[in-house]
Amino acid sequence: IRRPPRSTLDRSSAASDVYKRQLPKVLANHNRLRIEDLSRDAPERESEETTVPWFVEGEIATAVRIHVESYDYLPVAGDREILFVKNRMMLVRDTAEFQAPFHARVGPAFNHQNIGPQRGESWYNGYVSSLFNLWENLTQAFRNPVRDLLVYHAPRPGTRLTAKESRQGGAGATLTNPLRVWYARECLPDAGQIEEFTTLLLPHDPVLQVSDWVKNSVVVEYNEPGRTLYRISNELGDGSEEIVLMNRGGRIPRIGNLETDASMLYLSATAGDNTRVFATAATFVEWKGERIVSAKQPQRLERIVAHGTAD
Repeated sequence: IRRPPRSTLDRSSAASDVYKRQLPKVLANHNRLRIEDLSRDAPERESEETTVPWFVEGEIATAVRIHVESYDYLPVAGDREILFVKNRMMLVRDTAEFQAPFHARVGPAFNHQNIGPQRGESWYNGYVSSLFNLWENLTQAFRNPVRDLLVYHAPRPGTRLTAKESRQGGAGATLTNPLRVWYARECLPDAGQIEEFTTLLLPHDPVLQVSDWVKNSVVVEYNEPGRTLYRISNELGDGSEEIVLMNRGGRIPRIGNLETDASMLYLSATAGDNTRVFATAATFVEWKGERIVSAKQPQRLERIVAHGTAD
């Protein structure tokens, strides 16, 4: 997928000016890695190209990597890796490799209709009160099930949350979701430097004390460059837990009950010893000392194990 080369547009023409003015407004509506050129003199690239190096589909989850050269026409190569656990959650890793130095503000941004008053240094709670019909003067389209969305960024030094209302006339997404929350940091990277951000998107039932629920239920258990692991515990305290992992570094050291070499992983373990696992580019997943799945070559591994019996 290619966006139009800027060399085909006369930069002095009215059409070119309109195109360049509209581009940031359109992109502001999207949930994406946002890069702001604070120096305003970053080398400009002529075209942008998007590819999908790999896509993995399973019964439990879907995984994909999206690569963008000349991200936003900047000297940056961008990657978004997504682990979508069906009907449950999503883990997203955004990576920006700077190919030339320039003063930048960079980080993932998400658009919301509402955000709750309780929040942490790297997490917040969003919700939708009404879904609107954009083509009928913002009338309510249909009743929305009551669900909140926890957005939990793996903490990074020097990175902070900011919220901004960005209503724009004619831009449908910002009419229904006017709040943009940006987890970003300023940097002056060298050529070849990588900025990386990992975010958990977790739908959940509304709770009165979100801070207590997050503290007791969601933990960033491991977080280093290229490798982040979240653990979500059952708030009932019955021993059920879920683990989601992004891993670019091969075999990980044992973390709690888990050991694996998967590049992405989702594992769900219930109190009744029922275990569901989905892993990409993996040769093994070991849980509580038991090797649940294994293969001779790295591949997608997926299995549901009930009381020691694999389905």
